[in-house]
Amino acid sequence: MKYSRPPAIPAWLLENIRFSKSDDAIAGDLLEELSRGRSAAWYWRQALLAILVGMMSEVRQHRLQAIRASLITWVASYTAVQLSCSIMSRLFNRHSPAAPVFLTWFGSFFLVGCVSGLLLASLHRTRRNEMLLIASSGLYCGAFLWVLKMIAVSPYSKIPLTFLAGSIVFVWLLCAAEVVGQLIGARLSRPVQPASQA
Repeated sequence: MKYSRPPAIPAWLLENIRFSKSDDAIAGDLLEELSRGRSAAWYWRQALLAILVGMMSEVRQHRLQAIRASLITWVASYTAVQLSCSIMSRLFNRHSPAAPVFLTWFGSFFLVGCVSGLLLASLHRTRRNEMLLIASSGLYCGAFLWVLKMIAVSPYSKIPLTFLAGSIVFVWLLCAAEVVGQLIGARLSRPVQPASQA
């Protein structure tokens, strides 16, 4: 089946996550191959692979900035956990229903994500999108490691499967709240103006 238009999400990602000047050529080549009969799944795979390769190249070229972006995100996540625990202890002392507890967690991660996104965008004005992607990737890698730890521990600690599955979904949603907050925070920061050529 021939596609006249690429799938929307990978096309948007390719357009908005730029790592080099050759990204336009890569997007064009993928679109050309798609019009020649490649599948949408192929396009997804190639787009994500191009982004991953570009991100790894960016990390290699700008190690210190990538480390700083990851550290800011990890500190922000730790701050969100501490803030949520502090608020939750007060809610539990008042015997509040479960809904405000969950909203507290998501709200804390979202607000801290906004602040960390604003900070990341301010510190990395010329590489804002790249550093946000690296930071959010690090956040999800940490969540993935936590999930692996929970799975490894669960047979021995008698954690119910439903609690384990709920915890995994909850942690990934908290990461999503922080990433969305980072994107919004980054949008609040003024972009760097390109130098005018005389």
